[in-house]
Amino acid sequence: LRDTLHLVGPNMVPYGYMYHALANYFYLNKKPDYSIPKKWFWYTAFSLNGLANTTDLKNDIRKLLNAREQGTILIPKLSVNRNALRREMYHLRSATSRAILALMAYQRPCDFLNKARDVLQDVYLQLGDNPNLHHFFPINHLNNHPGQKGFLNDVNSLMNIVYITQLENVRISDANPLKYLSDPEFVDQNSKKEIMKRHLIPLEVLEWAEDPNLTWANFDTFIEKRIDIFIRRIGEVLP
Repeated sequence: LRDTLHLVGPNMVPYGYMYHALANYFYLNKKPDYSIPKKWFWYTAFSLNGLANTTDLKNDIRKLLNAREQGTILIPKLSVNRNALRREMYHLRSATSRAILALMAYQRPCDFLNKARDVLQDVYLQLGDNPNLHHFFPINHLNNHPGQKGFLNDVNSLMNIVYITQLENVRISDANPLKYLSDPEFVDQNSKKEIMKRHLIPLEVLEWAEDPNLTWANFDTFIEKRIDIFIRRIGEVLP
């Protein structure tokens, strides 16, 4: 899980029973096809069905063992609920939260000032019941602009959360991203497009930040565009 999906600990795995199913696939498997368990992992994570009973676990184990013999796995078409992504707020024991955090981790999120620095280890050490995760658009962005307060319920959505180090979180604090994204003191200007992509942030925010006449962004538009990116990325890991 760490080497192929970049998940640095169990708090990024949606369901504990996944370990049992994966262990059966890899046991005495001298030439594993990693695409098979990867597809199964992402489908199971975002189908959000979970494990109802031990029969379901046995069926998943049997599915992976059959796939090992046949060299391929059939994955049903997955329909991702946009509202479920938008509503989900961080909760350590939520399978949906863990699935979203796992997809973020899979992108190898990096330091805003140094794309070569992986931030996952630092972030994982913070995960708990009350982690200090970074809100891309802070609550004061919504409070200070007319028409945005209607989206206050979404400010803690995981669609507004990014992986950054504790030091970055403190340094950025509640600054407006439209201000700091164009500031070389906060973001590497030569790599900012790549950095945003690795954080699954819509590139439109860079255009907004470069517009001198734009001092605030439509938060709802940002959330919807980020949901689009997540759904597209889920589709890409399930070819």
